[in-house]
Amino acid sequence: MNIIEIRNLEKTYVDGDNKNKVIDNLSLNIEEKKFVAITGKSGSGKSTLLNIISGLDTADKGLVMVNGKNIHKPNDAELSSFRANDLGFVFQDFNLIPVLSVYDNIVLPIKISKGNIDRIYIDEVMSMLGIYEKKDVLPGKLSGGQRQRVAIARALANKPSIIMADEPTGNLDKNTGDIVLNLLVEGIRKYNQTLVMVTHDMDIAAKADQILRL
Repeated sequence: MNIIEIRNLEKTYVDGDNKNKVIDNLSLNIEEKKFVAITGKSGSGKSTLLNIISGLDTADKGLVMVNGKNIHKPNDAELSSFRANDLGFVFQDFNLIPVLSVYDNIVLPIKISKGNIDRIYIDEVMSMLGIYEKKDVLPGKLSGGQRQRVAIARALANKPSIIMADEPTGNLDKNTGDIVLNLLVEGIRKYNQTLVMVTHDMDIAAKADQILRL
């Protein structure tokens, strides 16, 4: 079953007289519970596509259906609810709040969306990612790999159906990156989620169920 359906997608950025068409008539399907890697050269539209699927950006033309919903038709409240409940995000730069503990960073999206925190589930996720013992520590006391594990736990916290990851191992050394990637994939397999990841690393892409080259 397809969890994401894209039809005839187009996106052009305009800067004065310059026009840069980064996505040109793109159509694709992404099946649920799959790991999909988006690859391509710098400027090929990888992050743009991820942002459009996430509802963080809009296309000039085309249709984007996620979980059977046209995500570019809802009002702002519906779009915010979609991002809070259906999606989890993992970024290259971690985006952790430095004055909040590991635990508070992880549950922050749930608090913002006024959801219910499943403490047993959160403890299970932290244990799986090897950061349970760090739950009361501030991000500044963690290594890069540990901070990215916190970011993954935060993405999993609201039990989303889709994890969106933009170069999640880009700021990590290869060994740490491999560990973090394996934990991320283990997480989506364990909780039956779909992972859509932007990466320039073909070794990472080779582990995906599907590779989209832009």
